[in-house]
Amino acid sequence: MIYIVDGCDKSGKSTVVNSLVNLFPLLHKIKNQFKPTSSTEETGFKMIGIYLGIYETLLQTETDAVLDRGHLTEIVYGHRRGYDSEKLFPWTDFEETTLADNARIIYVSAPPAVIRERFKVDNETYISDTEIEGILERYENYLEKTKLKVLRLSSLDDLSIINRQLIDFIQEYGHLRRYKGRNPKRKG
Repeated sequence: MIYIVDGCDKSGKSTVVNSLVNLFPLLHKIKNQFKPTSSTEETGFKMIGIYLGIYETLLQTETDAVLDRGHLTEIVYGHRRGYDSEKLFPWTDFEETTLADNARIIYVSAPPAVIRERFKVDNETYISDTEIEGILERYENYLEKTKLKVLRLSSLDDLSIINRQLIDFIQEYGHLRRYKGRNPKRKG
């Protein structure tokens, strides 16, 4: 099973990814390290290829993994880079035909004011204050139409609550091949 952890920059994704790996130590942690340097459709096709390659490798090797950002990032941030990833590739069809039984989305969010504050604290300038609401809205729009099971988490919740939600979600909607029925670590 592939668990795609996604959300706006500074939403708390890394904390959730680390919690998942801590709760389920046999999960492989994967982060796409490619950083787009241009805003062209060519960049969009390259990003699509990277995500498809990651998914294909995980599916072919039957690897249980937590993916720190997935195709949702490309769909949401592609707009910011000047192209529409959904027009370049049929992501909804891909989810239905290939990922439906093999992937789950864990969406991490925080209110815009909290995200703004986190950007200030970390002196980050990747996205501007005025872009945050649009990014959050694009995530919500896509989550409304995806056919994949989605767990929505607030990074404002206590970590023990988040951990409980992660365990419950995986037990109800996911499976981990390498665990074969063993229980995850109980924390929090």
